[in-house]
Order: sequence, then C-alpha cells, then structure tokens
Amino acid sequence: FRFTIEDIFEIEMNRSLSQILVNNLLKNAIVHGDGGKIIEIVIEANLFSVCNQSKEIPLDKYKIFDRFYKGSDSSVHSGLGLALVKAICDSYLLDLNYQYKEGHIFTVSKKI
Repeated sequence: FRFTIEDIFEIEMNRSLSQILVNNLLKNAIVHGDGGKIIEIVIEANLFSVCNQSKEIPLDKYKIFDRFYKGSDSSVHSGLGLALVKAICDSYLLDLNYQYKEGHIFTVSKKI
C-alpha cells in the first residue's frame, strides 16, 4: 500500500456504514489488482481515492454501481459491493466516481 495524505477528509457518518464503504473499495482494489502491485490510497480535504494497478479491461462505468452487475469474472463475485458503496455515498450526499488509467480508480468526494 502507498498512502498520500494531503489533508483530512472528514465526514460524520454511521461507523458501520463507513467501514462497509472503505472495506469494499479496498477489497475490490486487492481482488481486481495485479498481484504484487501497489494499491494507492489518496486522502485530500474533499475526497479520497483508492487506486490499483491492473491489466484488466476497464469496467462499464454506466453499470458498475448497479446491483448484481459483474465484470468479466462474473462467476466469483456477487455484484453487490459497489452497489452498497454507491448507496452509502448517495445517502450521505457524496459523489462516487470511477475511472481507469492503467488500473481502477474509485474516488469518493464531497459535493461542492
């Protein structure tokens, strides 16, 4: 892991929901990243990101937050993790974004 902490990302939320949000993003980064590669966590004042290095194809950014949507390795996963993360973000008025740049990048940010 590599941590880049530029500021404090602070939001008041239910402890269990915050654990689900962070755990799901970290688990996805580990499971879908290339083994032995760095997973980066970036924390800034209004956002935090979890990034992995992966040769997997980019995910469908229009479907990845849908319940039961599964990427290319559909037989192994339930397709619920990112849907839960999205629901938690929505309930706390946070934005959740995905992009692919030599790996999967998920960013949670405060709506400005």
